[in-house]
Order: sequence, then structure tokens, then C-alpha cells
Amino acid sequence: MRRLLATLLLLPLPLAAQSAERPIRLLVSGGMQLPTGSFADYHDFGVQANAGVQLNVGGLRLRPELSYSRFGFKELSEVLTGLAGAPGGASTGARRDAYSDAVTTLLGGFANLELPFGSGRVQPFVLAGVGAVKVASDATASTVSFSDVNASLNVGAGFRLRLGGISGLIEARLNNVPTGDPQAFFKDLRTIPVTFGFVF
Repeated sequence: MRRLLATLLLLPLPLAAQSAERPIRLLVSGGMQLPTGSFADYHDFGVQANAGVQLNVGGLRLRPELSYSRFGFKELSEVLTGLAGAPGGASTGARRDAYSDAVTTLLGGFANLELPFGSGRVQPFVLAGVGAVKVASDATASTVSFSDVNASLNVGAGFRLRLGGISGLIEARLNNVPTGDPQAFFKDLRTIPVTFGFVF
């Protein structure tokens, strides 16, 4: 009987520890982004850096974040293979020298909502959010780069590993940013960010 009572009294402790988490925490992360769709036809893997805060509200985590990503162009031989069907067609030869150092950058602000599962040392979660992303790219049919701001949607999943007073973070997302510039080679900008970070 005493063991049963002790067990019942100890059961709420993990939940209490979770609810006692600080209401505001700092989150920093970085990693790589895998381009997909027509965006992948012209770009290699990208790198990213993120910073934000975590606001604990009940069992949910609100995560406003800022993110910067940079993608280099593929090797010249790979790019030229696909230029015949791109805006501007074969006339893009004048851009050949520029492609060697062409880049696409993404600067975005996001409002994400994270739903954690469990309260153990390793804690899985799912997240989703919306944001606005400024896209600047040299991947155009002219010598002029384009820059545009568009809404963005992202969904993902990951897990956290408690490391004393901080937590390690590993997550992957699907990020979608529609583009409408008629000069851009790519008409959809979809990436899969894989992120490693810490929550303080």
C-alpha cells in the first residue's frame, strides 16, 4: 500500500518539471538546406543560421524566429544543360561568367508553433508556422538580379535532448516560398532545412 501511494505521488513530477520550464528561452541554430523542385535544378545545398525566442504557453511553445540562408549555383556545366528551357533560352550565354559566383539568399521572419510530446530526456515534437521571406537571386534570364518578398509556410518535426540547463535541438522542415518574378528560372522555391541548435 505504501509503495502504491508513493508511486501515485511521484507520477506528477515529470509534468511538474515540464510546466516549470522557464517561460522565455533563447534559441540559436544552424545547418543546411536541401533545395527541391525547380529550385534544385540550379542550386546546390544551402547553409542557414537562425535565432529566435521560445515562449512557453501551457503545453505549447511559440517560436518567433529570424532565418538567413544562402545557396550557391550549381557547376556551370550542370546549369547550362538546363538553360535551353529556361526564360531567355540560348541567349543566356552572356551570363555564363556570372553564374560561377551566382547566389540566392533568403532572409525571413517566422512565427512557429511547436507541440512537444512527453517529458523525458529525449522529447519529440512537431511544428508549423507562417512567415515572410525576402528572396534575392542571380538566377535570372538577364544580367539583373531580382528581389522579392513573399509569404512562406513551413512544417516539420524533430526532437530535443535535455543537457542540464540547456537543450539540444535537431529538426527538419519543409519550407515553401512561392515566387512570381517572370525573369526567375525557378517558379517554386521549396527547401528542406535540417537544423541543429541549442535552447538556453
